[in-house]
Amino acid sequence: MIRACVRRSAFAPAALQRTALWRRCVSTHPPVPKGRSWMWVLPLSLAAGACYFVGAKYPPAAIPFLFSPYSPSMPQASYEEEEAHYHDIESALHKLPAVQELICRSYETPLATRLRETHGAKYAVPFADPKLADYVIQRPFASGDPAMLETLLTVGSLRGPHKFAAMPFVFSKTKGGAQRNGGWEGDGLAIVHFGKNMCGYRGVVHGGLLATVFDEALARTAFYGLPNRMGVTGKLELYYRHPVRAEDFYLVETRITENVGRKCFVSGTLLDAHSRKVLVEANAVFIEPRWAKYLSWIGGGNIRNILDE
Repeated sequence: MIRACVRRSAFAPAALQRTALWRRCVSTHPPVPKGRSWMWVLPLSLAAGACYFVGAKYPPAAIPFLFSPYSPSMPQASYEEEEAHYHDIESALHKLPAVQELICRSYETPLATRLRETHGAKYAVPFADPKLADYVIQRPFASGDPAMLETLLTVGSLRGPHKFAAMPFVFSKTKGGAQRNGGWEGDGLAIVHFGKNMCGYRGVVHGGLLATVFDEALARTAFYGLPNRMGVTGKLELYYRHPVRAEDFYLVETRITENVGRKCFVSGTLLDAHSRKVLVEANAVFIEPRWAKYLSWIGGGNIRNILDE
């Protein structure tokens, strides 16, 4: 009836169109009864309140990008506060599930043992011979020359409270571990902690810093696959899957995918230390310089000994 009236509205007499009956006929929306419009106020108010509560409790990931574009600087801490911060991070590191899972399969270098016991983390590492273990626990640069460390980036300039508070903690697969479980010697798992002063946006770790971490972690694994365990970065690609939040631990898994002459191809993933969610993926190629085999002849550093420490 309504559609028919609307189709004939162009041909209806003007007098008929002015009548109340005709206006009701051509109307497609029945009038809302008076006094009922307030009934929508209550459910809308409840929905708005629920959205506000959920958003405050679990803020969306985009909030830091929209309202807090940069991370503020931290006040200068005293020596005692810095040492307490280092101790808290180091103690929490040894309690991570990933660390506890691999301890029972690992050999620990004397340097790693001393550093662990200095911070009061006491547990038994089962293997006294690295040839019998699947992994070697290493703490690179933990005993380096302070003057030399100051010139380095991640263990020098970026070392400190609310930055890299803990020295690198690395599980490196042994040759026996690779034979027993697959993979390559040198495939590794590095545990890192990002402080709040390492952000591009408040609470979100800088993407360039993640590239630096991958460059060093992948290089360490690639060195095991190169003839003289020394190389330079030929190519590095990163795929950012999710934001990486500051003030938390993360796992950097690295593995050799192919080894061809003076080239070593490696890949890696950055995982949440608790959920194991993949946050960043990386691929790289490291190339050994032609002169690397002559390095020891001219007084250069013994990279093999540094890695096997």
